[in-house]
Parts: sequence; C-alpha cells; structure tokens
Amino acid sequence: MNTTIKLPDFLSGLKVVGTLNESLKACRAPQNLDITDPNIVITDHAGPAAAMPPALVEAYQKNDQDFINKMQDQNYDNLEMIRKNVANVGEDAWVEVVGDDGVHFFVAYNDYACTWVYPDHAESKEKDQLVVSMGSFDSLTSQSSFASMLINNPAVSLIEGLLVGVVVKVATRLFATGLSMAFDALAVTFAECAAEAGLAAFTFVIPEAVVTAVAAVLAVGLAIGLVLLINWLISLLTPDYFIRLMIFNFDDNRDWKTVDHHMGNAKIAGEGISYEDFTLPRRKKAELPPFISGASDDIIVSYAEIDFENDSKFMEGLGVAVSMKAGDDGFTAACDCPYIGATVIKGTSPEASDLNKYFKEDNWCDGLTTNIDVNGMPVGMTLNTHHHADKNIYTATVLIGRSVE
Repeated sequence: MNTTIKLPDFLSGLKVVGTLNESLKACRAPQNLDITDPNIVITDHAGPAAAMPPALVEAYQKNDQDFINKMQDQNYDNLEMIRKNVANVGEDAWVEVVGDDGVHFFVAYNDYACTWVYPDHAESKEKDQLVVSMGSFDSLTSQSSFASMLINNPAVSLIEGLLVGVVVKVATRLFATGLSMAFDALAVTFAECAAEAGLAAFTFVIPEAVVTAVAAVLAVGLAIGLVLLINWLISLLTPDYFIRLMIFNFDDNRDWKTVDHHMGNAKIAGEGISYEDFTLPRRKKAELPPFISGASDDIIVSYAEIDFENDSKFMEGLGVAVSMKAGDDGFTAACDCPYIGATVIKGTSPEASDLNKYFKEDNWCDGLTTNIDVNGMPVGMTLNTHHHADKNIYTATVLIGRSVE
C-alpha cells in the first residue's frame, strides 16, 4: 500500500493507507460468498444539504451579491482543481484514508478542499443497509455540500469496502461522461464498475422514481453542487439564457415539498433530464463526517438547485414558477427572464391555483428582493441582477424561513 502521500493540514486527522485501485485489489469479495439475493438496490438517503458560515447566510439575506460572488468564486476555484484532476487522471485522483474512528473511506483533494465518499455506519440502521455519504468541503470558505445514498443487499457488510469503491468509480466516470449518464444509464454504470471491482455476480437496481435523486447525490458528492453544477452545464450547452433557482429550507419545524410548477419557454438544463418534484426536509442538525472540522456556528440547511435553460433559443428568454406546501401553508415563487427587458421575481401566499395565469399577471417586483408572508413565516426572495448577468445566469434564491432586506 502507498502510504507516502501527504495530506493537506485540514485533513491532518486522517492517515493515507493506499489508493483506490490498491484498495479494490486488496478487498475482493470472498470466493465462497453466499449470494442469497443478487439485487443491490440503490436509493437516495438524504438529499443535498449545505453547511454555510453565518456571514454567507447574512449575505443571502442582504442580497450582497459582491460577497456571495466572492465566496462562490473562491469555492469554485478550490473545487474546480479537484474536478479537473479527477477528470484528467480518473480513479488515480482518489486515495484511501482512515480516521480516528477506524473507518476506511476515499478522498480526492488539493491544498484547500476535498471531496469524499464515506460509509456512514451511524445512519446504516439495518444489517442489510449501507449508507454512503458524499460531499465536498472547502477549508478556505468553510463551505460544504453533502448528500447520501442507501445501498440495500443482505451481503453489504461483507463487501462494504468494494461497494464504497464502486461508488467512487461511478462518481469518477460521471466527470468524463457528463450528467446525462447519470439519468440515462446510472444502474448500468454501477453494474459495469462493480464488475471491474469483482462484483460481477450482482445486479444493480435503481428504481425509476429515484434516479434523479440518486444522480443529485452523485453530483453533490463530486463537488459540483452549490457552485459548480451550473458552470459545468454551461460548458456543455449553448443556450442564450439560464435561470438558476436556489431554494433553502431554514424552517426548523416543517418539510416543504413542491406541488406544482410552470415553465415558460424553459426546460431543465442538460440532456434527457426532466423536472421532478422534490421535498426539502426541515432544518435540523446534520452530521458532517467526523473528519470535517467545520465551524461550530455553521448553519446547515437542506437545499435544491434547479437549473433551467431556454427551450427555444432564437431571441427568446425563459421563465419559471414553483409552488411549495407544508401542511396547510403554501407559496408560489416565480422568475421571468425576457430576451429583451429586465429579469424580475415575484411571490404570493397561499400558492397560486393557476400557475400559468399567475405567471402572466403583471405584478412583478421592481426591485431585486421581496418577502412573502406565509401565515406569519417569512419567505425571502432575491435576484442577482435585472440585466447583463455573468454568462447570462440569472439566479433567483428562495429562503424559506428567512426574510431579506
């Protein structure tokens, strides 16, 4: 095993025990493994969450785009180095490490940031379950995004090391193939990577209803969540305009779910990807892996990023509206990006009954911020700019449970 690799200071609590390929060779499945069920079922366990320093949360509430952009640019630079390295050298970008808790897992890193694939034993409640956490951490900006998937099979405890390695291999292939792979052939890719690792006897099953969610876990785990996803998409696409819709749930008490949506000359950015309803879990203490020494006052929230591109690209803009509910409470948030004219936002509560009609109504906000009163709870909305957005990315942000200035 190669143990001469030196980790950066912010990962000093970890010990390198080898590379990904060395690990896979060392932990082959037992030849006499009794395969009672060859189906390995993969679903999402926890959707994307973000850990942000209070100063960044405050910047979102003040719509301080200079500070937000500064933090995002720094975050992008740090994580883009990892992305490029994985894209260039593939599986050799990952090393196997072990922490003080004795858990073996994998990281790809540079001097300032890392991305991880980690078996979360605390969340694996049953003997036939393995929860795998994936995420990224930027030591300079103290930002992290993370999510996890659930792997079910009676043999998971016997082949845990191989399964975690397979997740790393799939994640690595995502860089080279693009997001469309995650939706078109995710289960096949898992099977191919598993066969390479010595698990050819197993079949990987990803229920159609959760393919999008599992792909989102992979995207977050590859450090292309909050900062890199839209930039990566733009490198692959040539639309005229984008709307980047970010929704954060700061509500301590309720999960919020989407119940309706409207797209005006808009579609989900990327190839073969359709809109899927989603739920943002209530804000609660989320456990980062123990090797991440984030600040104790970091604010952890669930979030969703939905990136839209214009459908018809000949001198046309795009617009979107999304309605969300929690129990009897609801709201609608909308953003319109005309080809010629000012990009605008608006919101209403309770949620609009006819989104197409609501979107066409001329009651858009003049400014870049607005607040929606949802039965006494604020929902703040911000827009990065009315005109001339960088790379034509118009970012509308929705803060459930926080007001904006």
